[in-house]
Amino acid sequence: MPRYFFDFIDDGGRLNDDEGQDLPDADAAYEVAHAMAGNLMQSAQQSLLRCRFEVRDVEGEIVFELPFAEGITVPDRLN
Repeated sequence: MPRYFFDFIDDGGRLNDDEGQDLPDADAAYEVAHAMAGNLMQSAQQSLLRCRFEVRDVEGEIVFELPFAEGITVPDRLN
């Protein structure tokens, strides 16, 4: 099973994930990154909108980047 690393990047620099997670594929890694970004965005800190995850594989290649803004869920209908 491939291992994916979720590096946190903001205006001040980066925090590398040195542990990683074993996941079946890049789609599963995207779902994990999306969920983590959404959970962090619940803190409602405006500065997090500029943050992102760089997800890389065991060889260090970037598989994808996920801006935290993609972790925001907008209701279908606003009251």
